[in-house]
Amino acid sequence: INPGAESGIDNWTVTEGYMESLQAYECNGVEPHSGDYYFAVGALCNSVSYAQTEQVVNISEYSECIDLGLSELNYGGYLSNWGGSDHPEIAVFFLNENNDDLGQGITLDTYNSTWTLLDHSIPIPPQTRKVKFILMGTRFSGEDNDCYFDDLSIKVWRHSDCINESLL
Repeated sequence: INPGAESGIDNWTVTEGYMESLQAYECNGVEPHSGDYYFAVGALCNSVSYAQTEQVVNISEYSECIDLGLSELNYGGYLSNWGGSDHPEIAVFFLNENNDDLGQGITLDTYNSTWTLLDHSIPIPPQTRKVKFILMGTRFSGEDNDCYFDDLSIKVWRHSDCINESLL
């Protein structure tokens, strides 16, 4: 929900530091990858050296396929920074219905100063009911934490053997 900052920071929980939804060049930032806004994690208008934010996504409607081992998670988005020094990262964690950790995907990251699409697919562990999608921004240079995110996504892919009327 709100993968491109078009609704401010609604549906995101800041667990450390700051997260901002910015328009093009606001607080000396950049142009969004698409739309009118993008996320700055670590922030530009108010800046800290490290920030983290998350969104927990319920995927329990796919539980039948997940528990049969017939589902994959594809996650990612567009990441960027200002001058190649600061470090935007995406991580995902698989949670059961009690929010116990069942595993995690690889961390996606870049030092590119242009919008770069990063994504990864991974089998979803059985008993997964939620995915915790985490954005992290670390400042290594300058005054601002220039870690930018836009057009984020989580997709559940089901094997064709698992698609039936009860899941459509």
